[in-house]
Amino acid sequence: KTCCIFWMETRRVAGFERRLTIGLICCVAAIDSADFAMVPGMMKAFEDDFGARLSDIGIMYLLQTLVGALSLPVWGHLGDRFSRKGLLSFGCLIWGILTTLGASATSFNYFIVFRTAAVIFMSILSPLIQSIVADLAPSERRGQLFGIIGSAEASGGLIGAFIATAVAEESIGSIRGWRVCLWVVGTLSVAFAFILAVFMTEPPRENDTIKPRNYHPTANKTVVDWETMKLPTFWLLVLQGVFGCIPWNAYGMYSPLWMELIGYTPLQVAFIGSAGRLANVFSGIFAGFLGDWSHRCLPYHGRLLCAEASVLFGMTWMTIMLVWIPKDSADHLYLFAGIYMAFSLTATWTPNSTNRPMIADIVPTWARASVFSIFCMAERVPSSFAGYFVSFLAESQFGYHKPDVEQLSDAVNL
Repeated sequence: KTCCIFWMETRRVAGFERRLTIGLICCVAAIDSADFAMVPGMMKAFEDDFGARLSDIGIMYLLQTLVGALSLPVWGHLGDRFSRKGLLSFGCLIWGILTTLGASATSFNYFIVFRTAAVIFMSILSPLIQSIVADLAPSERRGQLFGIIGSAEASGGLIGAFIATAVAEESIGSIRGWRVCLWVVGTLSVAFAFILAVFMTEPPRENDTIKPRNYHPTANKTVVDWETMKLPTFWLLVLQGVFGCIPWNAYGMYSPLWMELIGYTPLQVAFIGSAGRLANVFSGIFAGFLGDWSHRCLPYHGRLLCAEASVLFGMTWMTIMLVWIPKDSADHLYLFAGIYMAFSLTATWTPNSTNRPMIADIVPTWARASVFSIFCMAERVPSSFAGYFVSFLAESQFGYHKPDVEQLSDAVNL
């Protein structure tokens, strides 16, 4: 009995309730991914509507990534002490409201404020989903569940990126397309806040009766799991994440704008991006099964080999895409899309096959959300500077300039 959804109230989850909980988590992850994936497709619209420079967009990306990363430990700490169901509902509600406010922004500075505030609450998903999945599946099957959720994220990103890239610069009635996109995803987030509160079942924490290693009857629950933080495995996973996230963040943020600048139309850019994200849908599930299979065959090395193979494939395909494909025209649409699909199929295994399952294995139940939030923060803070660094180089070293604001039409300014 409880009067507040933020207090712990759990019961065993099985059968239909388990499937419903997983389905709801997948839906929320898809909406979150769609929200994130839409913004890169709106870069050209921001330049046209607000006269934003590339460095302004880089600062926005730096702020939202840095603030989101720094807020992760707070959500992780709360996730280990309060109801994850209640926190997810709360986060979805506030994030949705802020996203709809961002859709009505009258200047780029206002948009940055609303977007940065929204990202604080969007960051609640990573540590809480990690903690919930670890309680819903045993070690040997966690990769599969992470893969399913990863595929749901990719599906949301596919839909969000395609629609935003295709309609961001158009007008729907008298409203710019990018504003409509943000309003729709914000409304969906608010709706799912109430759906989660009503239909999601809070799973019991695995081995809930086992006391933590440094448990003391009089100790409070603000103790950090320093034992895990001292493990070399933890910091090696962090380093892998840092070096993996830096190029991913830079390319993911600016690739739609870059493809438009080398001659592709917004619809062609949406097609290329959708091809890659469609590949992500299948690679997420495949990576989860591959990680679990390799773990059964080689318990101490299997997941690591999956990560190493994925990084090698990614380096190969990215080199081909950035160096070997001619950039003097947009005549290589299908070749570009095919290479991007191959990249997305093979370079995306690491999170679902290696990082997330291994973190769940080495962290005790009582600290999973907290430690995973620290893990995410440690890899995201350094990589948050990638977008700004790219914009700085583009403007200061390669001569990229924003469009002349004085030449923008009144309709575009609206």
